[in-house]
Amino acid sequence: YKAGGVPGLGVPPGSVSVQEEEEELSFLDFMLTGTEVLHSTVRRYESPQEHAFFSSRLPKRSNSLADLKF
Repeated sequence: YKAGGVPGLGVPPGSVSVQEEEEELSFLDFMLTGTEVLHSTVRRYESPQEHAFFSSRLPKRSNSLADLKF
């Protein structure tokens, strides 16, 4: 699970790079980040009980949907 183990992997589509230069992620980091980006788009992390591991890599939520009430 070392960074750069899969050359040219980059960052998952839709995620936010936390560094200015190109990042080298391990395959596990790439898959976890991609899964969290997908879950973020369906508003999984709007729930107070759900937290992302890589919250700094998630895109900002657009305000096009109504707020959820818990």
